[in-house]
Amino acid sequence: MLRIKLSLLMLALAAGLAALVALPAHAEDKEKGDKEADATPGEVTDEAKDVENLRAAHQLVRLGVKAKMPEALITAARIIGTTPTHPGDDKEKDDADPKDEAYKLLDKAKGLLKEGTRAEAVEKLAEVARKDIKEGKRGAYQGPRTWNFALNKAHPTYTQTITFINGRLARVIANNRTNRGDVDLRIYRVSTGALVTRDIKRDDDAFVQWTPQRTEAFRIVCSLYNPRFGVNVRLLTN
Repeated sequence: MLRIKLSLLMLALAAGLAALVALPAHAEDKEKGDKEADATPGEVTDEAKDVENLRAAHQLVRLGVKAKMPEALITAARIIGTTPTHPGDDKEKDDADPKDEAYKLLDKAKGLLKEGTRAEAVEKLAEVARKDIKEGKRGAYQGPRTWNFALNKAHPTYTQTITFINGRLARVIANNRTNRGDVDLRIYRVSTGALVTRDIKRDDDAFVQWTPQRTEAFRIVCSLYNPRFGVNVRLLTN
């Protein structure tokens, strides 16, 4: 779970901030090939995708509170504040503005740390998130997305295409729920096939973030390195 926490921590960081949160150094990148095989996800409704995003967000909230990780709370607040579907049986609860819940999470995130460099960075992250939530900004054109799939020896690669918005931080995380093995991420521009960014560190999870220079489609390639056994992965975007 430590690696998952570190991945979620880095997912929450906004590009361009002067004060960054320090993380332990990773091992050197592995030398690997780019063997890829397309996988077609099952058809699901937009509402179902929103529900999955919200479930992931509330998992982040539990993680952030338990591990005192304000960055996890900020990431959760972004998802909750920009996801349109908030299902439930409690009518009174459903009538509440999800942005209010998101703002409370941002306040809680800022209260987890005392004074210091990291606290200042969290303060800046929270303010950026608050502005994005107020304006309804998302990295992906269709908002936060989630896919669940299995990687194994027979199917070591999963591919998905999604459009990200010009000038807005794009983030992708591969959360290896099996907590073993080595999952990698590579992002390509669909128009040119050029590699944009990658995470091929020796880790069971993977994450990447970048700022698109224009609104365009990107190909997300999630692969299992040295697939001796299968793993279950949840792929999330902001």
